[in-house]
Amino acid sequence: MIPPAVQHNVAGSGHVRCQLGQQSLTLLGPCRVAPLTGARRPPSRPEEISVANIKSQIKRNRQNEAARMRNKAVKSELKTRERNLVAAVEAGVGAEDALRLAQKRIDMAAAKGVLHKNTAARQKSRLAKLVNSAAS
Repeated sequence: MIPPAVQHNVAGSGHVRCQLGQQSLTLLGPCRVAPLTGARRPPSRPEEISVANIKSQIKRNRQNEAARMRNKAVKSELKTRERNLVAAVEAGVGAEDALRLAQKRIDMAAAKGVLHKNTAARQKSRLAKLVNSAAS
């Protein structure tokens, strides 16, 4: 739950100082705090939303949507492999095999351009550190 905002009138200016936790803002009107929603965009976007009327842009929009769905599937698989690795480490069985599979998928995602090479290296390092700390 979002805590209520605290409002203070700034003397003589007509402005309102709004404070929410450690953050404070000077506003021209009353302070309103909107609730945060979990989703940034709908899970799937219908193609009718596209307003392009140029043939090449319509094709580009279609290609971008297909690439977005492919990238989403790859990232979802990476998260699944990471969850499997964490479960294997907690169980104490098969952590090396799960690490090998996770690192292989991370390398493939980096090769396809889904992940940046430094991001892939960081993720692989963190997973290896998790397995090595559990082994000792």
